[in-house]
Amino acid sequence: MTDTGYIRVESQDRNLNISNSRSDFIVDLKETFKTQAIKAVQVHSAWVPNVFYNISDTLGNRTITIEQKGQAAQDITIAEGQYTVSQFMAAWKVSFDAALAGGSTVAITQDSITQKLQLVFSGGGSPETALNYDTTAAEGGACALGFTGAVAESLTWTANVIPNLRGYSAVYVHSREIMDGNYIDGDSGAISAFVNVSFHDVPFGGMGYYQSGDAVIDTVRYTVPKNLSRLHLVLRDSSGNKLDTGCSNMTVVFKVFF
Repeated sequence: MTDTGYIRVESQDRNLNISNSRSDFIVDLKETFKTQAIKAVQVHSAWVPNVFYNISDTLGNRTITIEQKGQAAQDITIAEGQYTVSQFMAAWKVSFDAALAGGSTVAITQDSITQKLQLVFSGGGSPETALNYDTTAAEGGACALGFTGAVAESLTWTANVIPNLRGYSAVYVHSREIMDGNYIDGDSGAISAFVNVSFHDVPFGGMGYYQSGDAVIDTVRYTVPKNLSRLHLVLRDSSGNKLDTGCSNMTVVFKVFF
């Protein structure tokens, strides 16, 4: 008969001699006898703090490339941060006005019905400006503003879709020890992720929560009993980039089969 038990892994219990990170850490379990011969692991639940900005270098959505009439193309950016739409519009106005030549400025508004943004260029010099869409960085920032393609040189830009300030829709907890050669495909290659935690409707500063709904899907079985007395957990995005929760802890609970 197979014995079962639960293991609660919290980043606050990490081995500080190895890492101080709360989202890339190693835990040495107190139970060192039974955990040397685990037959299977089932993810029971997980809690991950949503402390990730909706505009960041990791998301690649804070840079756009513009080309004002008579001027060379240039990248403009806004600072990393957690933005509301009004803050987002104000930040981009500051960046545009600083970059535009000849005293040109931009007015950024949001349609109250469609919620799409509109940018109107005016002022001295030649305010007509184009939006480029030919690099990954430029594409990410343009999409955040609601543009799904390039905009030809003009005085008015009208976004195709609403601004994208959703940030991360989900994050992934990974561990090579637990997954034992089972991987998902990430931008940087194979990632040994075993659970994704949704941030749908989780506000910035809130806690994303996952609870197993399918014991078969959420169970990893080993052909040979495995020693899991030491676990290394890492939090990543869907592209495989490591994420930093700062001073906020994450927790994962496993059901183990001895």
